Amino acid sequence: MTKHGLGGSLLCASAFADDQTTLTTRAGKLSITGDAGNVSLFLDRKKLTTETDSMGMSFKNKFVLNDKDVVLVADGVSATCQLNFFVTVASKSDVKISPSFGTCDDGPQVIQSGARIMLRMKDEKGRKVKYIFENGVISENGKILKAE
Repeated sequence: MTKHGLGGSLLCASAFADDQTTLTTRAGKLSITGDAGNVSLFLDRKKLTTETDSMGMSFKNKFVLNDKDVVLVADGVSATCQLNFFVTVASKSDVKISPSFGTCDDGPQVIQSGARIMLRMKDEKGRKVKYIFENGVISENGKILKAE
């Protein structure tokens, strides 16, 4: 089991650009482009996300799970909610993006155990919330999150 705070990473330092807006995966180069209120995610110049109200995105962690790269992306959704997440899964033939998830907690604990990635954080009332990414699916406290 590998344990990381949000600042920790499974990446070598050269995997991120200085500004954490580009990342090389086995599917190609992921990049984050745009200004506050209009930020998008691209793979080799092809837009992966639709127009968003995001205040800013950044790559936080990259995990290698068998033949896939799993990238944890932080998404600042508003001034009051600094941090939500989504997962980008990249294989040589495909890229998939999970539903957005999180509690706005800016200090989640990130743990990898084999092919399972877990984020533990607290909600606005201080209750513990656990998100697990496993087999291409994200669950919140055991309930599978559906695409919006």
